[in-house]
Amino acid sequence: MFGSKLIVRPTEALTHEEKLALSLTEILKVRTANLLEGAGVMVVSDFLEETPELLMEIPNFGRTSIKEVRVALNHLELKDIL
Repeated sequence: MFGSKLIVRPTEALTHEEKLALSLTEILKVRTANLLEGAGVMVVSDFLEETPELLMEIPNFGRTSIKEVRVALNHLELKDIL
């Protein structure tokens, strides 16, 4: 469970490729997912391709958003770039 979201299936059952293909709306709160999607970051793999500098340029993407993303990536056992 991420914030108020619940992944439909346990992340342990997901392959690495399935984790990378997850929509951000599946793992993040609506506000954070909307901020990232507005910047063209739609799925986990898109997020991991971005640089921290570019992410910090997204309006209203601050410390709380970063913390939420870090928790989600950690839960998915994916690299944390922030």
